[in-house]
Amino acid sequence: MIDAVTSAPAGPSGGERAKQLREAAAALESVFMNELLKAMRETVPSDGALEGGSGEAMFSGMLDDHIARLASSRQSHGLGEALFRQLSPLLDADPVKPERIG
Repeated sequence: MIDAVTSAPAGPSGGERAKQLREAAAALESVFMNELLKAMRETVPSDGALEGGSGEAMFSGMLDDHIARLASSRQSHGLGEALFRQLSPLLDADPVKPERIG
């Protein structure tokens, strides 16, 4: 019997994979914070003389998105960092699996 190793095509280096994971974790944190801000905004009463209509709703959504991205990029102990710490050991796992031939 011959042991052969099948390998995946060469991908990004370990440092590049860690950078990609950190960016993905920050993006997920940003989405989570955006949903949180949207839910918080829905609890505020919106009836009255100062209702801004559809324009206010659109710009409020854009503002929430911007705030969420800024907040997630500036936090060092947020959800994104926790996800990165939890998933980063998987970056060291060898994706190459030995395959028995014969």
